[in-house]
Amino acid sequence: MIDINNSDLNLKEQIHNSLFHSIVTGVYPPGTVLHEKKLMDQYSVSRAPIREALIQLCSERMLVSMPKKGYVVTALSMEDMKNIIAFRQVMECTYLQWFSSCITEESIQKLENHLYSLDLSHHGMTAPEHWHLNSQFHLLLFDNYHNPFAYDKLKEALISQTRFYAQERISKWASPVFVDPSSLHFAIVDYLKQGNIKMAVNILKADIEDITTA
Repeated sequence: MIDINNSDLNLKEQIHNSLFHSIVTGVYPPGTVLHEKKLMDQYSVSRAPIREALIQLCSERMLVSMPKKGYVVTALSMEDMKNIIAFRQVMECTYLQWFSSCITEESIQKLENHLYSLDLSHHGMTAPEHWHLNSQFHLLLFDNYHNPFAYDKLKEALISQTRFYAQERISKWASPVFVDPSSLHFAIVDYLKQGNIKMAVNILKADIEDITTA
């Protein structure tokens, strides 16, 4: 659950995370209209952090601003998801093929440490938590290519998928809980350690497909 009182985040970030969580988990379904004034009352804050959080959600395509009406929660179609999946497969797999030389032994160790830390510290994860940790793995891998522009585009794509992924899981299980990180992530790391980039790319492609449709 998002903690609106998390002192490690500024006020705008706290409100953004709270609204993001509410949209992802279906508290605010597509078509819901959010109003600045009502949110100001709900969070007992001034207009500035509310507006900043709403603008960020618009940039993440979670909301669309409707002048004189408010901010509408957007819908995400299966066609949108297919486009995002195709984009991620082309970008992530191509970068791994072209720039695998950028992935050092130290980088592989960081990926492995990330996976084992999840395995040790999580006894159960909700769908949003599971997706967040999955996203961290993909961003950690992609960070090796040292392309901030492409990295930001991948991050945007992962954010867009968050809501779809969580809602798909929730629609199938009332309270979906995951007890392990993805086995495909371990396979990717193992093939990278072996220097088998072709197999690492194949598993990465399968992982991008699996985590969005399972």
